Formats: sequence, C-alpha cells, structure tokens
Amino acid sequence: MRTRLLALLPFLLALLAGPLLAQPSPPPAGNNTNVTVGGSPRTLGALLGTAAITATGTTQGSAAPLTFGNNVATVVPAGTGVVLTAGGVTVVTDKGASVLTVYPPSGGTIDANATNAPVLIAVNGSTTFACPTATVCGSY
Repeated sequence: MRTRLLALLPFLLALLAGPLLAQPSPPPAGNNTNVTVGGSPRTLGALLGTAAITATGTTQGSAAPLTFGNNVATVVPAGTGVVLTAGGVTVVTDKGASVLTVYPPSGGTIDANATNAPVLIAVNGSTTFACPTATVCGSY
C-alpha cells in the first residue's frame, strides 16, 4: 500500500497544484458541507466519504457514474460497470460477485488503453484512479 501511495504522490501533487494555489470559496451561509476547490463545487462527502454503489449497464453510456473518494461496488451483476468522473481521484473496490468493468469518462482513456476502453477489477480487488482531465485517467 505504501509503495502504491508513493507512486501516486507526484501525480496527486500535479493534480492539486492548481486548486491548492487558488483561493477556495467559503461555503454558503448555513451550509458547511459544500466547498469549492479549483473552481469546482464539491461536497465533503464526495471528497472524503465512502459510497456503496451498484454496478449497472453493460456499456459506458449505461454504467453507473462514480463520485470522487472511495466507491465500494457491493452489487456487481455479471458484465456490469461504472464510469469514472473527470477531475479527481477515485478509489474503486469490487466487493460484488462478479468482475467489475470500469470505464473512463466519455471520450477518455485509462492508462494506455484505447479511447473509451474499460479496465477490469477482480472480485475483492481495488484500484485508485486519477483523472486530472476529461480525457486522461491513470490507474494505480
């Protein structure tokens, strides 16, 4: 795990350089769960929380969309998948009964794969994805 995090560190620093240098907006009055990072509104739950998800669809267009942070696929029917969100880091864990298909954002790539080509996560497997742009994602 430590090696995985160390390998991810340069990428995360580059990803966060812009947002860290930008002045974050304060949350709206009476609402302390929304923050703006790098000009993009995010909820703290999406940035830090864990979401239990159900994989759906057998194509990129019908797969379940993910949020940033930790996503645990607890229900994974055979052949179903999820779609990454551009602009952040997402951890995807497959706790379902089948292999999980993970698609990049529409028009994007994961690692050196073809445009829109998915990657697979084995049952009980976990992968961290960083998508700094809408078309480029890396897996760690």
